[in-house]
Amino acid sequence: MNDALDFLAITFVLGDIARTFGVALDTASLLLLATYGVRWIGGLAFGGLSDRIGRKIPLLITLTWFTAGAVATGFFSIRSEMRRQASSLRRQSRMRRSSRSICSSSVRSRES
Repeated sequence: MNDALDFLAITFVLGDIARTFGVALDTASLLLLATYGVRWIGGLAFGGLSDRIGRKIPLLITLTWFTAGAVATGFFSIRSEMRRQASSLRRQSRMRRSSRSICSSSVRSRES
């Protein structure tokens, strides 16, 4: 049930996710397909491993893998936000420089 809920919920916000990370919607859809398309491989591998050695070790492995992915996602989100703010600051700096040059040229023309 929860897998279906995850799949349905992400389809509603996929456009927002793509915009946040600055990727095309096609690319985000392809990544979603890859994620859900190979999900069964992990189920087969860790299901078999759980049957042989118990559930504790495979659960710890998958939780560690999930945590590493979540941390990496956080870093990429921070990097994306920093890039967006840097471009905004560059634009503001250019606008200030151009307004200064306009002001100084108008002052020079008045002095002449």
